[in-house]
Amino acid sequence: MTDQKQWDSKKSPTAEKKLVQLTIRVPDDLYRAYQRGCWIVSQETGHSRDELARKMVTDFLKKHGC
Repeated sequence: MTDQKQWDSKKSPTAEKKLVQLTIRVPDDLYRAYQRGCWIVSQETGHSRDELARKMVTDFLKKHGC
């Protein structure tokens, strides 16, 4: 099963957990690129921007063994 299918087939892991805000600072051009990419993926998958951000952070932390 691909990562996308796994993500689609299960409930968000943080759906019932208390959420905290995470702020990162990036240059303007990277922020605009992120916003465009996030919008495109959101339109293609139907996931909210919050779901996409959670998935991105989760994938990053797993990749780096955190």
